[in-house]
Amino acid sequence: MTAHAEQTTSKEDIPYLLEILNDTKSSDYDRLNVIIPLSKIGGKHSVEHIVKFLNPIKDKLRLMLCDPGSVTDAMNTVCIVELGNIKDTRIVEILIYLLKNNKNNCIGLAAIKGLGNTGDAKAIEHIIPFMSSNNIKESRAASTSLEKLKWKPGNQSEKIRYLIAYNKWDELVKIGEPAVKPLIKALDNQLYQGHGIVEIGFPAYALGEIGDRRATFPLMSILTLIASDYSSDANITAIWDALDKLDPEWRNGDYINRAVSRIMKGFRDKRDNIVMFKLNTFPKEIVIRHLLKLLDDLDDEDSIVKLRVASALAFRGEKRAVEPLIKIITSENKKRDGKLNESAAESLKKLTGQDYGPDPEKWQKWWEENKEKYIDKK
Repeated sequence: MTAHAEQTTSKEDIPYLLEILNDTKSSDYDRLNVIIPLSKIGGKHSVEHIVKFLNPIKDKLRLMLCDPGSVTDAMNTVCIVELGNIKDTRIVEILIYLLKNNKNNCIGLAAIKGLGNTGDAKAIEHIIPFMSSNNIKESRAASTSLEKLKWKPGNQSEKIRYLIAYNKWDELVKIGEPAVKPLIKALDNQLYQGHGIVEIGFPAYALGEIGDRRATFPLMSILTLIASDYSSDANITAIWDALDKLDPEWRNGDYINRAVSRIMKGFRDKRDNIVMFKLNTFPKEIVIRHLLKLLDDLDDEDSIVKLRVASALAFRGEKRAVEPLIKIITSENKKRDGKLNESAAESLKKLTGQDYGPDPEKWQKWWEENKEKYIDKK
């Protein structure tokens, strides 16, 4: 579309815009994009031309958005949304056609939004099914459009779908048991569409508040899946709190061990600060058990990872971390890695109360005199 058409704001430009719209030599993209200004300033006369242009290319229009990431396609998606502002029955029919026959998520999403802009109640029955879409963007767009159309749920099932799509979690808690299965489905939808990183904690919260133990297994399963996702700390906390409300005995199962095992990978990925934060949400005895196992599995060459693990143990007051920390100082001193020595010495100071700095000889002497207090005799 030309720069002039993009900047059109006055009715004096309507003839120029209609000329582009009716010019069969212009590309369909250029013709489609003049719809935005025409729909805003063109009046009823322009609507006739828009409908005349759109009806023959409805099927082609569905294929024009084959690459949702391109700038052109983004513009065309906006055009479809803007069509709803024309407020004409024929436009409603075109949008319904696009919605029912689309094979492209972007154009379907745009049609839902466009129908919401029409204000025409005839669109409602076509939008309602999309509240149950596994595509979160579609379900939310459907709820927003239905609200614009002043739709009210006809039954409890529709109300639950609407509340989930619209993120009204406290309202779902009030509904209680009937909302459990849809909320479990919402957990899966948000997790597998990349929304779990941010939002999976919300349906988890609602399930915990409702208190139906059917949610226990799905929540434990999801906990093991997201445990090594380094941007989901709030989600782990939300799931943890929900599980505590549903079944206080859940911590005794195997799922929490699997979750902690996944988090441990962060030490090898040099993400110890994030790992430490996440481990703080788990029971101390389970974390210590896994840290000790990881420490045993590490080779002597893995001194940096060993330091992280041993420091994590020292942070938790675990006396079995003393020996590996002293070994780090004695071995790393030969390699002249001062930072590792200093970090190990700092952890030892917290754990033993002794302050020998990164001096390997003093620590070795102290260890020979005190090791009986710190060695696990089991």
